Amino acid sequence: MYGMPKLELTYPPLCLYTNARHGEPVMDFIPRQGTRMAVVARNRFGFTLIELLIVVAIIAILAAIAVPNFLEAQVRSKVSRVKSDLRTLSNALETYAVDNNAYPLTVSFFEPLPSRRFVPLTTPIAYISSVPRDPFDRRTEGNFESLVKSIDPSEPLNLYMYNLGTNTAALPGGDPNVLSRQYSLTSSGPDGVLEFPYYAFTPNFVQTRAYLQYIYDPTNGTVSRGEIFRRGGYKPDAIPGLP
Repeated sequence: MYGMPKLELTYPPLCLYTNARHGEPVMDFIPRQGTRMAVVARNRFGFTLIELLIVVAIIAILAAIAVPNFLEAQVRSKVSRVKSDLRTLSNALETYAVDNNAYPLTVSFFEPLPSRRFVPLTTPIAYISSVPRDPFDRRTEGNFESLVKSIDPSEPLNLYMYNLGTNTAALPGGDPNVLSRQYSLTSSGPDGVLEFPYYAFTPNFVQTRAYLQYIYDPTNGTVSRGEIFRRGGYKPDAIPGLP
């Protein structure tokens, strides 16, 4: 009709291909470049920014939950390993004492140095195949570690501490048997600082339980202050909290 605008309908171009299953020709179309249909077809397999942010947030939440639990599990595993190592060293010391009627001598806290205290357990007779290392590497901030490094800078700090007796045995109330017949094995514990590398067995020290602050207790936190102890040899009485 005259005076009316001409209406043109634009269809996407047709595409003829063969159905691979039945071998029949099938008509399909390819969206025209630049049309909304083409944009939708091109992006139908992508993700929006909001979807990506949601995925990242979920991953971050799961990581925040899993990582601390993983680290705590590692610490608990190391604590179990320390207790097993101290038990192994104690068995070697007891076997040595049976053959020699005495435990390896330690003169003071620094003589011999920690790395040389287990030498009698491996040479000339091997009471233990190899001396285990403390999985809790000690830091050099502790007073004991600083003094050891001042004596020998090459001294490793991932060693268990072995002491025969204690310097309080000669004090009033101290048991003289402690000096030669009782030993202690110590790990720095998860905090990595060896604050109390020996036992104090005076009655006052035991009765007041002043030693408890130096003993690792996981109820205070997985990574908390305190050492992991094991004592052996002469034990006239049980001390709460100490094996």
